[in-house]
Amino acid sequence: MWRRISDREIDEFLAREEQKRKSLLRPFLWASLWAGCLSYAYYMGFRGGARGFYVFAQHSRFTWITIVAGLITFVIVFTIVSRRQRRGESFFARTDLALLCVECYGPATLVDYGICKCGARPEPYEFYQWDETADAPLTL
Repeated sequence: MWRRISDREIDEFLAREEQKRKSLLRPFLWASLWAGCLSYAYYMGFRGGARGFYVFAQHSRFTWITIVAGLITFVIVFTIVSRRQRRGESFFARTDLALLCVECYGPATLVDYGICKCGARPEPYEFYQWDETADAPLTL
């Protein structure tokens, strides 16, 4: 049976989510990874391409152009990831948010316009916990 967690636990969960949204660690790691990989590809001679057509050049030395390309990539990726994170969007977009109805404990989605079929408002699954030991109410 679904059991709603306490308000204190919900507040702690929301505080953790807010702290996660404000953290710059994830954007820094994504930007570092992409900048490193693309700088290495540029260093090895890859210059771009798409759909089976790729442009390569001679293997170049590690020059200031490679550093500038890495820095530009870092700034672009860092900006994109940090803006998406601060807006609360996931990097791999979900199509709908998992919600659970307050009254009937049935699943609901954002398509339902914030109202369950029973007339109650849905809340995120994170506000609930499945309890195997609790007795389910009898419904006739």
